[in-house]
Amino acid sequence: MAGSFCILNAQAFAKDINFSVSLDRDHVEVGDMVQLGLVFENTQSVPALQLPEIKGLKAQYIGPSTQMTNVNGQMSSSVTHRYRIVPMQTGSFTLGPFSFSYNNDNYFSEAVDLVVVDRGQAPQRSAAGGSSGDQNNDINGRIFIILSSQKNKVYINEPFEITVKMYINQLSVQGIDYPVINAQGFVFEPFTQPRQFREQLAGKIHDVVEFKTIAYASQQGELTLGPAKMNAKVVTRQKDKSGFFGSDFFDDFGDMFDRAKIIPMNVSSPELSINVLPFPDKDKPKEFSGAVGSFNLEVSAAPLELKAGDPITLKMIINGSGNFDSVQSPVLSSLSGLKTYNSEVQETTAGTKVFEQVVIPQKADINNLPQVKFAFFDPQKQMYFTKTSQPIGLKVLPADEKVAVIIDTSKQAPLNASTRVLGQDIIYIKEHIGTLRPRGAFLYKNKKFIGLNILWFVLFMAVYFFQLRKERLTQDIGYARKLRAPKVARIKIQKAKHYLAQNQKELFYELIFKTLQEYLGHRFNRPSAGMTADIVEELSAAQGLDPQIGEKLKHCFLQCDMARYATAALDQNKMRETLAMLEQVIDYLERFKK
Repeated sequence: MAGSFCILNAQAFAKDINFSVSLDRDHVEVGDMVQLGLVFENTQSVPALQLPEIKGLKAQYIGPSTQMTNVNGQMSSSVTHRYRIVPMQTGSFTLGPFSFSYNNDNYFSEAVDLVVVDRGQAPQRSAAGGSSGDQNNDINGRIFIILSSQKNKVYINEPFEITVKMYINQLSVQGIDYPVINAQGFVFEPFTQPRQFREQLAGKIHDVVEFKTIAYASQQGELTLGPAKMNAKVVTRQKDKSGFFGSDFFDDFGDMFDRAKIIPMNVSSPELSINVLPFPDKDKPKEFSGAVGSFNLEVSAAPLELKAGDPITLKMIINGSGNFDSVQSPVLSSLSGLKTYNSEVQETTAGTKVFEQVVIPQKADINNLPQVKFAFFDPQKQMYFTKTSQPIGLKVLPADEKVAVIIDTSKQAPLNASTRVLGQDIIYIKEHIGTLRPRGAFLYKNKKFIGLNILWFVLFMAVYFFQLRKERLTQDIGYARKLRAPKVARIKIQKAKHYLAQNQKELFYELIFKTLQEYLGHRFNRPSAGMTADIVEELSAAQGLDPQIGEKLKHCFLQCDMARYATAALDQNKMRETLAMLEQVIDYLERFKK
């Protein structure tokens, strides 16, 4: 069955928002609950959408679940609107594809299938709140790595692409590290910037973090590549059953009152087998030194007119595609009449390697530089190729003859004797004593002189520290945001007091929520959009905050979340209490030195 969404709140959507649908189980028994998630990537502000009536299924909105993913310092966010689906009859149901429109932009999701069977026929599923071992086993099935290779048969030094994908199914994951691949006999280039997207695998939608690199085999034979290993932190939530109203009251609020638990994970992929082939002996040129790829050769020399014994700089440029680490210097086809020095690498860039070699013609009868040859193996065509340059014409002149010069010292003019200037070492007697001054009246003891110098020193230090602060504000973003945090918070708190006086609950709690996000984001130099109740406990533990402050922070967030669903239950006393907690938290954090 297909359905479409109706928008409850008018909010702007960015075109880069990705929309997908997922089920936590695809086989259930009649009367059991299955959770449907409408996932919106690259945003956390999409409002809840109303499901159409689905025949044979009873649907109820549970609430939103936000997720922040941190991959090597890069943050991405998503929001999942969750719905409780209870099947009332057996059969196969197709949910979706779902779609909705806003401002002439259309958003579509894939369809998912749900199979409903009679009681006692569905696969067993571990109950919520089971042992930590059961929980870890469940997590292991929802986060895994796949290591893949562009080729499983390569030549020595041939570049080939390696891909590592981490699949995440409905988990909140933080602190994903770059992969570490166990691969003896291989050399890897640094990983490129990871890419994040969603992919359907085995009928389920997964968040995917993809890493790519280029590898080279350094030895032949059947080699093992992998496993690839990655570290990550999985944030799980445990229900708080000690609430005053009991667990049933809070179930409809989803994970609003859950406790966060961070589980370190070390995930490994299966191994791969790579067959590394040796270079063929057939038609191997003598100039071949191990270069693998497809290359071109450019040769130039200077100067082209010189005397015998003078040096020539020979410049040889190799460009193309392949393993440039395997590229060695081209060689001259003949060395007759030439003195040569070892070539040196002058420049290496993407797709280019430049060599320079000094060549000295020994005789004047050399008319040109010999050809330069460069051989390589092309793994795509499985053939050797040799690039040969054209001879470069030279004009070599005979070297100058060196004649010994004899100097007749008898005809040289005698050296002048030094003349002594008299009077330089004589101190004359003064006829007048001049102006006398008391001994204690030196300038450095003058109070005005001392004060002027102190003033200049103070001004210099003031300008110096002002410049240091200016540079720090420019270069240290965290420091600048920390200074800005209380100023922004004070402005918003004054506005919140105005909403409190007017009893405008929705605007009040919306502003309190934004104030919390922006203040915590600036204060701890984190993305403001990622500051939610889900990570307050983690933030408090990481920063070493007073546990009571952490509880007040979490309470403020929860009050703001509750205001979205049960505004009537929040009176002005609750509003004043929330505002007072916010001011206490900010006052504490401003005095907190870390």
